Amino acid sequence: MEGVPDSSNRASFSEVLRSLRIKSGLTQGELADRARLSPRTISDLERGRRTRAYESTVKMLSDAMALEPDQAAKLAESVNRTRMRGAIPAASMLPHELAVMGNRDLLLPLLDSVGEAVIAANLEGTVTFWNAAASDLYGYSSAEAVGRSIYDLTVPDIAESQAQDIMRSLNSGLAWSGSFSVKDRTGRTFSVQVTDVPVVDSRGDLALIIGFSRADPPMPL
Repeated sequence: MEGVPDSSNRASFSEVLRSLRIKSGLTQGELADRARLSPRTISDLERGRRTRAYESTVKMLSDAMALEPDQAAKLAESVNRTRMRGAIPAASMLPHELAVMGNRDLLLPLLDSVGEAVIAANLEGTVTFWNAAASDLYGYSSAEAVGRSIYDLTVPDIAESQAQDIMRSLNSGLAWSGSFSVKDRTGRTFSVQVTDVPVVDSRGDLALIIGFSRADPPMPL
C-alpha cells in the first residue's frame, strides 16, 4: 500500500487526507460518521473542492482516523499551506478585537446600524455581541443577551436538533445559510433567513461565529 505523501513534496491536503483515510481502512462514509461530518464534506475535501479546512476540522479528522502524532502533523502541515485563504479576519469583525485595532468607536455604531440582526457567539454558542436589530427582532437588549447561550435566547425546542447540526458544521469551518425557525423573548416562533459565517483569528484558527438574520416576509394571504 502506498505510504502517506511526504510533506516535503508539497502534497495537497486532499492527497494526504485520502492516503491517511485509506491507510486507516475507512470508507468516506465511515470517516464522516466518526468525524461527525457529512459524507459530501469528506468527498469534497478529498477532491480538492473545499480548500478551507479549519484547525477544528483537522483535529476531528485526525481523531476519527486515530492518527499517530507524526501522521496528524503531516495532515496539519498539508492544510497549513492553503488554509483560511479568503476567510474573514476576526480582528476586522469582532468587538473584543476592536480595542486593539483602535477602531471600536467606529465599528460598533456601524454594526448597531445594520438593518439585519448581527449576533456573534463563541464556539460553545455563548453570545459575545448583539446589535440593535437583534434586540428589535428577538426582544432582548444587548445587556441581557451577551453572556447567555444563543440556544436559550433564540432556538425553540422544535429546532434544537437542526441548530446543533448547524453548529457542528460551523465548528468544522463551513458557512451556513438558509431558513430557520427561531423564538423571541415572548416565546413566539417565526421563520428567519440566516447566514452564519465562521470567523478566524489572526493565526487562522476558528474563533467565533457571526450570524446575520432577518425575518422572512409574511406569507401572502
